[in-house]
Amino acid sequence: MGHLFVLISHTMLFFSLSWPVLGSDCTLPKSLNGVTFLFKISESYTPMNVMPGNLLESRFSERHYTTEILNTGEKVRGVYTYQRYHSQFGRFHASEGTGEQLTQYAKTLVCKTDKVGYVIFSQSIGVIKPNVRQDTGTYVITSLPARNQ
Repeated sequence: MGHLFVLISHTMLFFSLSWPVLGSDCTLPKSLNGVTFLFKISESYTPMNVMPGNLLESRFSERHYTTEILNTGEKVRGVYTYQRYHSQFGRFHASEGTGEQLTQYAKTLVCKTDKVGYVIFSQSIGVIKPNVRQDTGTYVITSLPARNQ
């Protein structure tokens, strides 16, 4: 767990220092309620990225989300919390399942434009092994509620 904390801390530091470079005029939503994302996972397979090239569609309500892995049609549901640390930098923590089927992860979001950006996936426990892993990708916000636009 200590290694994961260091990795996440370094990742957050990197992105916090990169705000101006990545998108000086972009803004992440204040809330994810009503937001739909398309996430594209990096194409490169590594032991830490066991789902290379997958395309995920995630729809958020007030506290819950549904993600469909568009490559396979598999759907998962869970609960989440979201915090926007800066207009261009935020993170949501998610939990799916219970017991031996529990998966917990975070996605760090850094915008490039108001609808496009970068994502870092950091799993701390999960059904898909390795249990602790991290990968990167990009996102597109495909829908926003009127109050978030």
